[in-house]
Amino acid sequence: MTEYSGDFTAKLKLAVEVDFCRNILRAQEFSTNRIARIRDVIQDSPEGKEGEAQGLGWVVTGSLGRLEALEASDIDLMLLVPPGLKADDVKGLDQAIRVRLREALDIKVSKGENLTSPTSQEDIASPSRIGGDNDNVTFLTKRILLLTESRSVVRPESRLAFRDAIFRAYFERAQTKGRHLLSLINDLTRYYRTVCVDYKSRIDHEGKPFGARNMKLRHARKYWFFSTMMATVAAAARFEHNLDRAEVEAKGSSRNKCLSSGGSPEDELCSSTHRESCRVGYQGPRLPSG
Repeated sequence: MTEYSGDFTAKLKLAVEVDFCRNILRAQEFSTNRIARIRDVIQDSPEGKEGEAQGLGWVVTGSLGRLEALEASDIDLMLLVPPGLKADDVKGLDQAIRVRLREALDIKVSKGENLTSPTSQEDIASPSRIGGDNDNVTFLTKRILLLTESRSVVRPESRLAFRDAIFRAYFERAQTKGRHLLSLINDLTRYYRTVCVDYKSRIDHEGKPFGARNMKLRHARKYWFFSTMMATVAAAARFEHNLDRAEVEAKGSSRNKCLSSGGSPEDELCSSTHRESCRVGYQGPRLPSG
């Protein structure tokens, strides 16, 4: 057995890392260009113009949402439906957009079912939809994908509105008020556990390829889980700091109002004003747009 010197091993390791980084950068560039092409197709179509006029937005998830797509990657497209519209009302428009993408790009596009079906804020961002009997794996997965693995294609403000609505759903729930980002970790854990369980089912019962899914589960998904948990904890720490500052500012403001009106700082009106101003003064964290 040939033994290689430490210097050769270091060079080999460096070569692997350089190639790995090169592939990552190529995937990012390819993904960005493909998203731009998808945007052009949608915005140039009559259905896309109609959808934008109604306030509809489109995002991509999966490999495109992670900027990991290459030539063989398909398009996981999701339509975001604003308040006031129902997902069922725009299914025809959504399907027409998917047909145009398949014809223009000659690429496999998701069917608009299950995880890529038209999605309303009521479906995934209502407090009643988080946990309990009204929640399910599809709603959970859509929430997590929008938060962690999505990129805007058309109307980026739609995606931001959905993400803010999801955060507000945690913030306004009585059980999680004040620590909603830390409670979000519970859903992140639920999602990761669901991915692990689904992997077993897809391999054993659906005949899906074993190798790539196993590698993703053993490596990429673990990195995702750890890094997302750490980012959520850091965001929660910033949230607590902002909340404390908002409470101090609101307390001083409400105290001055009460005193100027002849009231006492201990009046219930002061307390309720203070609490309400803190509640509505913080609109939730904003993750980086993209």
